[in-house]
Amino acid sequence: MKSYTLWNNKGGVGKSLLTFILATEYARMHPAESVLVIDMCPQSDISQLLLGGTKGEGKNYEKVDEKKITIGHYFNERLSHSPFALLGTESDYFIHVASYNIGMPKNIYLMCGHNSLEILAPALEATAEIKGIDGQSKHRQILGIIKDLKIPFSNKYKGASCLFIDTNPSFSIYTKMALLAGDQLIIPCLADYGSSLALKNVFHLLYGINQNNSEIHSKYTLKEQAMMYDLSVPIIAHVIFGRSTRYDKGSAQAFKNIERGMREYLQMMKKEYNGSIFLPVNSLEYDLPDMNSLVPVITYDPQVISLMKNRVQTAEGKIIQVNNLKQYKEYINRLVELL
Repeated sequence: MKSYTLWNNKGGVGKSLLTFILATEYARMHPAESVLVIDMCPQSDISQLLLGGTKGEGKNYEKVDEKKITIGHYFNERLSHSPFALLGTESDYFIHVASYNIGMPKNIYLMCGHNSLEILAPALEATAEIKGIDGQSKHRQILGIIKDLKIPFSNKYKGASCLFIDTNPSFSIYTKMALLAGDQLIIPCLADYGSSLALKNVFHLLYGINQNNSEIHSKYTLKEQAMMYDLSVPIIAHVIFGRSTRYDKGSAQAFKNIERGMREYLQMMKKEYNGSIFLPVNSLEYDLPDMNSLVPVITYDPQVISLMKNRVQTAEGKIIQVNNLKQYKEYINRLVELL
């Protein structure tokens, strides 16, 4: 089962939107595969998109929540009844998205997000500290909960399958669980100073690569924890640079300089760590065009971009022309082909 986690240690870089685009386009391009999306963000943005967006007024999400088949309910069941082993009812939590939103591919499934992830985090951490009769803690079992979901999904939906995991920018325990479940990491970012710092933080928090070489810092990296508990950190597959026209022309050069610095840093890291924390491929960096004009359209009435028409309806009921739609489709198709 191929698996991709999308993460950046900064919010607002388009993780959920990119997860939606990649998962739905991948499902369309691979109809014989089963595609699972796991929403590991308390805001549940990817769940809202897949289940109908703001046009549906959240009603489909409410239905799922009422049925108690979200990731929050699953964690609660695990902590209450079987914290260290699969429940056996995991397939109940794999929602067939098209059953709620007919505009989505029929081969895509969702483990729905929930706002209780934040309150459950301390409970997950405390449970991980419980020692068994051998005196060992249960960190491996807790940190591996999301990774272990691949087994029941693959058992239920035979044949090839693919997993996409949307995340929270935090480095909390449930984010670590999401990161450890993915074989490959996709890092969305913008060309701003916050993204520059966050990009370096990815290398620091996940792989222990930092300039101050602090023993205290190194002890708490995901790499160290993964090694302790026989788990693996994901390998970096792609860094996706988004474009934005929100900045005035006077600021343009400054942002170009920041982006140049980010790309130089990435190339330096890849030269030193290619094949260890990076996939040994040439297509590390990928550029997406400015998608600001698409965001309100997708959030209101989520659609598979390659199937989207040039004229769409907005939340205000207006019919508008989507500019550069052909360009968007070409860029997205090329990106999905790299997966």
